[in-house]
Amino acid sequence: SGQLSLAINQQAASLQETSATIEEISSIVNKNSDQAKDANLISSKSLKSAQVGTEVVSDLVKAINSISVGTNDIANQIDQTNQEIQVEINKAVMQLDLVTQQNTETTSTFNVTAETLSAQAKDLNVIINDLHYIVSATKNS
Repeated sequence: SGQLSLAINQQAASLQETSATIEEISSIVNKNSDQAKDANLISSKSLKSAQVGTEVVSDLVKAINSISVGTNDIANQIDQTNQEIQVEINKAVMQLDLVTQQNTETTSTFNVTAETLSAQAKDLNVIINDLHYIVSATKNS
């Protein structure tokens, strides 16, 4: 019964180590999620800046067109480039949103797993303490 108790204690310790490892992984995933959120925020600010830039360029195009009809080609090229940039920025924002959602889901899963393992480790500790008590009571009687 001493070996059984030792084996149970070792299993409980191993389970607690596993729980701690999962909690650490969960923490890392949370940090990754936060970093993805930060990247998403930066990307959103870049998109807003690009939109402001698009408005400025549009005003510039109007001024150039009023000065010379020959600048229409340049204005059209600027507009096309801005639209392409905005499309690329929108794609990046959507990708960052997806990564953020995936990281959030992964974090949630790890948190639930860590909580479950922690609860199981506590339950196992109770069982071990009960076994210790039974073994001690058996020896004393």
